[in-house]
Amino acid sequence: MKKIYKIKVELVTADWGRFNGYDETYVRTDNVTAVVEAKKAEIEKIDAWWMSYGEAEDGRPKVTAEELDVIEA
Repeated sequence: MKKIYKIKVELVTADWGRFNGYDETYVRTDNVTAVVEAKKAEIEKIDAWWMSYGEAEDGRPKVTAEELDVIEA
């Protein structure tokens, strides 16, 4: 069964890497890990990506997924 996730990409300013919010998208999938990895790979193709995107502890872009509870009425 597919679930709905909120994918959050941390954004930073180019000067000093200050937190500047999140770019959020919603996705319905049964393999959220693949979606997160694809988004990280997409960002890593950008030259000097760390000037616009947050960096996680592993040195890759900070992309997270949060499962959403959906109530059908």
